[in-house]
Amino acid sequence: MAKQISFGTPVNDAERWAFSMLADELPENYILLTNVEIPTKSGQAMEVDALVIGEWGVYVVDVKGYIGRLDAGLHAWSLDGRQVDNSLAKANYVARVLAGNVKHKVPVGVYAPWCQGMVFVTGRKGEEIELEKQQGSLSIYTPTQIVQALTKEWGSLHRTNIW
Repeated sequence: MAKQISFGTPVNDAERWAFSMLADELPENYILLTNVEIPTKSGQAMEVDALVIGEWGVYVVDVKGYIGRLDAGLHAWSLDGRQVDNSLAKANYVARVLAGNVKHKVPVGVYAPWCQGMVFVTGRKGEEIELEKQQGSLSIYTPTQIVQALTKEWGSLHRTNIW
């Protein structure tokens, strides 16, 4: 069970269910920060559903309670045939901002942690969601896939793990 630290209340049932599931199923050495705001250089804050601090990096997780068939591509997404926002683009952007913020604070010679944007599509409490990724490597996951994705080694083969 991961340690969960909440900075705000979940805005919907999908977030509430997702946070509970992640806290229960992630390893105990993981930290789940929910409803976090990431500061930008301009002084504005970007809201993040969850930050997962794990063995292999920091993951910016955007939670979507989509129900139905999600067809997700690199640029365009559709849910049951109608266009929806590409949440992965936002999560990846926030991950880049976070990585930049952290990179400037770590000591010289120490690598900053791997930061990865991800989307967790919950369906209705883990049911009623079908995901089709146009490119298999996109970081979009259903409840049956998310824990494995958050606990596998990402891009750190040639990096120093600072955790």
